[in-house]
Amino acid sequence: MRSGAWTAILICCSLVPAQGQLSVTAFYAGWSQGWSNNGVLTADKIDYSAATNIIHFALFPRIDGTLDASSNSILQENSSQLISRAHAAGKKVLISVGGWNSDAAFRVATAPLFAPLFVNNLRDFIVARGYDGVDIDWEILDQADSMQYLSFVSLLRSRFLGIRPRPLITAAAAWCPGIIAAASQYLDQIDIMTYDLSGPWPGWVTWHNSPVKGGGYVFPGTSRPVPSIDALVDQFAAAGVPKQKITIGIDFYGYIWSGGNGTSTGGVTGPRQTWTLSPQVQPNVPYSVIYQKYYRPEYYRWDAEAEAAYLSISADSVSGDKFISYDDENSCRHKVAYARDKGIAGVFIWELGGGFLPEGYPERDRLLQSVKKATGGGGIRIFAAEPSGYSLRQNYPNPFNPTTTIDYELPVESNVILKVFDGSGRQVARLVSGSQSAGNHRVQWDAGRLASGAYSYRLESTDVTNPARTFTQTKRAVFLK
Repeated sequence: MRSGAWTAILICCSLVPAQGQLSVTAFYAGWSQGWSNNGVLTADKIDYSAATNIIHFALFPRIDGTLDASSNSILQENSSQLISRAHAAGKKVLISVGGWNSDAAFRVATAPLFAPLFVNNLRDFIVARGYDGVDIDWEILDQADSMQYLSFVSLLRSRFLGIRPRPLITAAAAWCPGIIAAASQYLDQIDIMTYDLSGPWPGWVTWHNSPVKGGGYVFPGTSRPVPSIDALVDQFAAAGVPKQKITIGIDFYGYIWSGGNGTSTGGVTGPRQTWTLSPQVQPNVPYSVIYQKYYRPEYYRWDAEAEAAYLSISADSVSGDKFISYDDENSCRHKVAYARDKGIAGVFIWELGGGFLPEGYPERDRLLQSVKKATGGGGIRIFAAEPSGYSLRQNYPNPFNPTTTIDYELPVESNVILKVFDGSGRQVARLVSGSQSAGNHRVQWDAGRLASGAYSYRLESTDVTNPARTFTQTKRAVFLK
């Protein structure tokens, strides 16, 4: 889930939230839980009401198709402690498999020789321990992995069909949005790992770990825009990843840039600085460490253009200068607002333990609480029960100008066509055409180029395993400019 290369994207599957509500997926690492639920954040200290689902991180794939559950402390007791509490709170728990540098193991484990065993082991693991699904964290995903990755995800989905309720599948990928778009039919939610976005590389500048916007700033000498959440969301959406399945990352870990030389302040102290001597960067420092060791009110800065927080420390010597990029309560609120305004599914948190302050500090989980408050209490249960039948819902808002949202439910994997017609019966848009997995789905319709008036939208669905089972329903929408 954590990229070591400072540019990464995570994919996770969830179902569609209701109008005005956002999903909040919270990753919970075994190293935070401890070897025997005795770490810095035990399962009993999690505020489950702040999230819509939890992802337990992580199993590691072995090249023979078996699973390593001990390296990240995914022991039976830890699973039981987490799952029992989450389920009591009405939240689902998925188990993640993979992580940084797992690609070599994935390529062997998902090859034709081992793939059936690997998938069966994942299925048996979640059934035996009571997990509600699997998060796939194949890092680094390469373009050459396309066919093997799609075959693996498809096989995993097919092996889950006989389990009720159907287990969910989530996936992580730092690259190759085209592959993720092709696999999205098997996924319930796609979390883009919108952090680890910068480093002290030649030709770069000091830049935020996880900024919402680029602010129009470009790299000197290349005129290429600096990375941002907004740019990554647009990139994945343009590749065909459904926006209603996308969430963005809130990072409970930060980056500490130190020293360097030749900046406008001597050493590094803020974003957008160039250097003559490269600074040092310490990646993935927990928020709890940053707050305890470095935070002072006089160091705090807010970059309004990037919508990102940072600490600016100008020391007596260049070696002591620091630029610390991290998420705080303010950036959490901005990311939630961005997700809502962008029309995506929500946000996800990497990772709960990184934001948990030691005993004695007030508001020990202040970052999680800021997300909870911004989303109105953890949104809804995104991983809801599988629909028992086909359904087409009324669009909202209605009347609308110029965009509206249409929700529908599929009880089984189906071939779906969703069309829009004007008052004379002429087709003016085809919003969906293709196979989709069982579950709740959402699509947005932009009628900005059409005239005001009454329109109708029609859902036509056919069960892929039983073509005789079909469903057709039409509803009316009113567009008022």
